[in-house]
Amino acid sequence: MAKTVSICLAMYNGQSFIYEQLSSILPQLGDSDEIIICDDCSHDRSVKIVKEFNDSRIRIFEADVNCGHVVTFERALRQAKNDIILFSDQDDIWTEDHVAVLRDALEEIDGPALVYGNFSEFGDFEWVQARTHKTAILPRLRGKYHFLLLLLKGQTRMFGSAMAINRQAVSLCVPIPSSVSSHDLWIAYLVCAGGVVSNINQVITHRRLHAANVSDSRRGLATVVRDRLNYLFHAWKRIR
Repeated sequence: MAKTVSICLAMYNGQSFIYEQLSSILPQLGDSDEIIICDDCSHDRSVKIVKEFNDSRIRIFEADVNCGHVVTFERALRQAKNDIILFSDQDDIWTEDHVAVLRDALEEIDGPALVYGNFSEFGDFEWVQARTHKTAILPRLRGKYHFLLLLLKGQTRMFGSAMAINRQAVSLCVPIPSSVSSHDLWIAYLVCAGGVVSNINQVITHRRLHAANVSDSRRGLATVVRDRLNYLFHAWKRIR
């Protein structure tokens, strides 16, 4: 019997894309699966659009104060009840086998584990036309220390929108330190230290690029180095 799935989605002013994203996810879920949507004080129609699905597998939580995407993902993760946890952005489109690929990869692993798949990039506007339909080239992982090295160099090609962890990994990662800049990188550092990390070179996510993306690849070197050291410091404190 397949393990049950919880999908954690952080939402903020996602009315332009949330319908398309949820429409790509829901057909992949069974009756016991769930989508946990934590809304970070959206002031558009996002919450209304979600509620119009009228699907019992969707559980939505509305924040009273805007806290940012890291805290919002942690809130969703704390609400997740099932065996395998996937993470979803509000603006991508999942392939029809996204859930099955990640679930199947995690079902046979004992102990804390993280698996991530490949993705393609696309965009609707001139701002991203040059990168439209670009597919990532995932590195072949050669053990956890190789993955850690790639994390520090920013070369894993791992995004939360194509990632899943098992129930055993949750206790490693929560709570998420308030000073870290990304929930998915924090989870990656902790599972790398205390479990198993692997990737699957199959496109399971179509990652939408647009002017309002949260991820920012234009940070300076000093900022990146401080950020990486902060992850290592907090990860070392957690596992020592």
